[in-house]
Formats: sequence, C-alpha cells, structure tokens
Amino acid sequence: MPAGNFANLFVVELEREILSLVEDERSKYNSLKELRRQCSSFIYADADKIYGYGKDLSDLKKIGFRDIRINASDIPRTTCRIILDGFCARLNSLFYKVERFTPAAQAFDIKNPIALSLPEIMLLKGCEFRTVFLKHPLEKTLMFGLIVDLKFRLECNGQPSSYFYIRNFVSRKYGDQVAREVIREIRVKTGDLTPTGRRNSEASRIRYETILDIMHKVGGKLELPTGDFASLTLEPVNIVIEV
Repeated sequence: MPAGNFANLFVVELEREILSLVEDERSKYNSLKELRRQCSSFIYADADKIYGYGKDLSDLKKIGFRDIRINASDIPRTTCRIILDGFCARLNSLFYKVERFTPAAQAFDIKNPIALSLPEIMLLKGCEFRTVFLKHPLEKTLMFGLIVDLKFRLECNGQPSSYFYIRNFVSRKYGDQVAREVIREIRVKTGDLTPTGRRNSEASRIRYETILDIMHKVGGKLELPTGDFASLTLEPVNIVIEV
C-alpha cells in the first residue's frame, strides 16, 4: 500500500465534453415512472428539464423530445447520472448484481461467492458507489468522480440477511457455539478479524486493495449509455494535507 492519504474517490474524465441528448420540459409529464415504461431510453429529470439518452432515442422524439448538444459541466447532475449508468452496465457485464438506490448504488459479485462452512450461509463481495462532481481547486473547472467503498452481502437460504438473523438462525438449528463460530468465520472472511479472532490491524489495507481489485476489473475505459467514452483512474485520489 503506497504511503499517503487517500480518499476512495476515482476521477472520471469524459473523452468528449459535449453530450448529445434529447430534452423536454418537466412540467409536461405527470409521472416519470410512466414515461420510463413507455420508452427504452434512459431518462433523468434535472430541475425543470427531462433529459433522455441512449443509442436509440426515436421513442422519445416521437412524443416531443428535441435534440440538444450541451456541455457536460452545464448539467453536472445529469452527467453524474450518465456516468453512474455506464458504471452499472460495466459491473453487470462482469456478473455483478447491481442494485440501484438514491443517491448510491451497490453491486455484488454473484459469480464468485465466498465459501463458508455452512451451506445455508453465503457471503458476497462487492462495492457501494455513487457519482460526484467537484470544483478543481486550481483550474476552477468541474471534475467528475466515483466514490467506491467495499461492501459485503450476507445471504441465508438465498435471501439477503444480517449478522443478527444469521446468529439466531444458526443458533436455533445448530446451537449457540456453532453460531458464534460462524459469525467469527464471516468476520475473518471480510477481513475484520484475524483467524484467531482478534481485530485485524490490516483491515484498512485489505479494504483498499479489494477496492482497487474491483476497479481494475472494471478497467480504465468506461462506455457511457450516450455512446461516448470516459477514462477512469484506477488509483484513488491522493489527499494533500496542508501544514
């Protein structure tokens, strides 16, 4: 692990600053959910506008959306959403199960579950992520990025679960001693504890390296749903502390 202070922020740079989208007035539509059902394009509401993007925008144009070319920095929230959609699609292609929330999303590697001693319990490794835009301190321009953090999911009999539920489930079925052993096993596999059950002083390094591993699987070039591409740094942002 290199020396320094790092944030789990990975910079995203668009290859083209001008985006080709379609737009319409937000006031014309009562329900975004209904609008999304009517078309196959991506839709995002930003202030008083609705922006559409994707490889085929004919369905939106038929109902009144018009073509625009706009600077990505002029609509930073929409640009963040476009980057997020591209990142989700890339994780999907790598067999990650993506779940979208507001404002973050998470994804878990369903192809490579982490083996545990009880077949009913499964541990999935993944990440939680969101997009951000920040003003560059020197150039005074907007920069875009992905905040990525390590995330694990526990499943019991195929359903999302928690430490509390698993402890009770295993205790009822196998006894309290087995329940304690399984919880410790899970925390060892997540890197929180050492195999002897003590707090793992290397936990931060393990999280850092696991996040980097996920980012390297994604790769340094990201295809966006607009058909554009973005470059993605594979090392987190280094924080300079002033003295």
